[in-house]
Parts: sequence; C-alpha cells; structure tokens
Amino acid sequence: MLAIPRRIKGIPHPLINSMYMKEEVGSKNSVHNVLIIEAKDLDEKNGNNDVSDLLTDLHDIQKKIELRAGKFDRIDIKSTKSQTPKLLVC
Repeated sequence: MLAIPRRIKGIPHPLINSMYMKEEVGSKNSVHNVLIIEAKDLDEKNGNNDVSDLLTDLHDIQKKIELRAGKFDRIDIKSTKSQTPKLLVC
C-alpha cells in the first residue's frame, strides 16, 4: 500500500514554495518519514547565499513541522531553477 504524501501548510518561508511529508520503505521493510521541501527558484547570482539562508533556518523550520506533522527521519530539498531538478539531501 502506498501512502499519500501529506502537504504541510502554515509554515511560511521566503525561499520555500511547498513542503510535504512522505513515507519511504527502506531495507527490511522499515518505514521512514521524509520531509520534502520544494525551494523557490534560487537566483543564480545569489544561489549560494539563498541556500545558506535556507539551511540556517532549517532547524527552526524542523521544530515547527515536528509540532504540526510529527517526527521525520530525513529532509530532502528540491530546487528546480535549472532544466534538471537539483536535490539537496540533509
């Protein structure tokens, strides 16, 4: 059975388009909760600063999400500025 990802709303951040929680089946059928953050298009000239700002705020975002949606095992950050999506794994 596949779980439907749960969209997370009400936790705004200037560099985040959307967030959702999904379940991922790992080895030995273990289930992991993964937070997916879809980042806004990061400015090419300011890209490193934008990523740094997002990573700096990540701990506070994590606390808010855990209160609202529960604990998770991993955070994936997606950015789609270029033709091919980039995935930052935290």
